[in-house]
Formats: sequence, structure tokens, C-alpha cells
Amino acid sequence: MTTLLRLLADELAATTDEQFVTWEKTGTGFTYAKYGPAFHAWERALGAIGLGGPSDVYDRLLKGEVANPSLETIATADQATLLGYATYIVRSERFSEGHIASCHRKGYLAAIVRRLAQLDNT
Repeated sequence: MTTLLRLLADELAATTDEQFVTWEKTGTGFTYAKYGPAFHAWERALGAIGLGGPSDVYDRLLKGEVANPSLETIATADQATLLGYATYIVRSERFSEGHIASCHRKGYLAAIVRRLAQLDNT
């Protein structure tokens, strides 16, 4: 699993913004994010280890009790916190179109997978 996570992290890091997300318009003019294969691979990989389930970290994030994801907080997080960050990233898309793309641009998606690989290797 560690090798697959590292390969996925490398793929995410190499995926340009234009490859990661395209912006589509509906017939009414509403614009929405359409995510490419790198995001869906990230979502599947994290889903296999618990993404989408209940998350105390996510709930605490919403209350301001846990720091928002950043490269610094991701680098030292445990698995539960990483899944909470991932849940936050995915669920925030519902309220802020393009949130996932912004997190990709900041390097959070690759950093989460890299840290999970690091934890899996220990």
C-alpha cells in the first residue's frame, strides 16, 4: 500500500491545475468544477482507509478546535487527523465550488497521501 500511496502522491504533484479540474457551464450559466482522474484516484485510495465515515476531527475542525489543514499540520498528523482533513476538503466542496481544486493547488492532497504512506511504512 505504501508504494501505491507514494505513486499517487507523485501523480497528484505532477498534475497541473488544468489537468486536475475543468470548469463546465450548465445550460443556465452556472459554473461547476469537473474533477479529473487524479482526484478520483485520491478519493478511492482514501475511501479504502475510511474517508467518508464519521470523523471526530472533521467535527472539531468545524468548531475551530482543530487547526485547518496546512502543509505543516499535515506533515505531523496521524491517520485519523488526515482522514478528518480529507473529509473537510471533500465536504467543503459542497459549499464552495472549487475548494478541492484550491487544496490541490496548495499541495494538500499530495501531502495527505505522502503522510499516509509515511505512516503506513512505520
